[in-house]
Amino acid sequence: MNAKRYKTFDEMQLTFVNHIRDAANMARLGIAAATAEQLVLFYNQWTAIYYQYIDPLRRTRAVTAEIYRIYIAYGKLIRAVRQQIKFHNRDKLTADDRVNLSIKLRGAYHFVAAPAEAVLLIAYQHQPRITSLRVELPDGKSRMPKNHHLRLEYAIVAPGAVAAAADFYHFKESTRLKFPLEFGESDRGKVCFIRGCLVTRRGLTGPMSDTIDF
Repeated sequence: MNAKRYKTFDEMQLTFVNHIRDAANMARLGIAAATAEQLVLFYNQWTAIYYQYIDPLRRTRAVTAEIYRIYIAYGKLIRAVRQQIKFHNRDKLTADDRVNLSIKLRGAYHFVAAPAEAVLLIAYQHQPRITSLRVELPDGKSRMPKNHHLRLEYAIVAPGAVAAAADFYHFKESTRLKFPLEFGESDRGKVCFIRGCLVTRRGLTGPMSDTIDF
């Protein structure tokens, strides 16, 4: 990591931050105010320490470590913002957005509609603290559809109790149609109610399956 690389990073992200912090752009692209504030904070921290870093008389190990920490955290947040925009607000991107946010369009994405039918969940093997689940797709295929994954939500309640909506706060996601579901020691002797649905990579969800219990 040399000063030249950091300088390129610094100049490139100034345009990104200024574009994101614009109120109109935030609203149009669905960027939370807290995210924009964090970007500005990282940039200000970066600016404050960068001039110490490039000065041989002021650069210390602590300064180098701090600029590296900001470099990693700042870059990670910027990549997350880009991904959010590309997957959730891609249709709202303008030419200025693509230039200022460095988002390249390499051909149109294949649009995947929300799944129309529910999956079927089957619990087929029980072991201490582990239950194996199998998912049957509406079309009968044996592989997860491309650009889809399974989202499960489940409740663990005392024997004889009926799970309420608020009890379904356990979650699991999987790209497989067969997988184990693990439970803690405190769950021994309790009943699990579980249901799930297919989700596309853009977050579109299909209908929820019937709830099963075991």
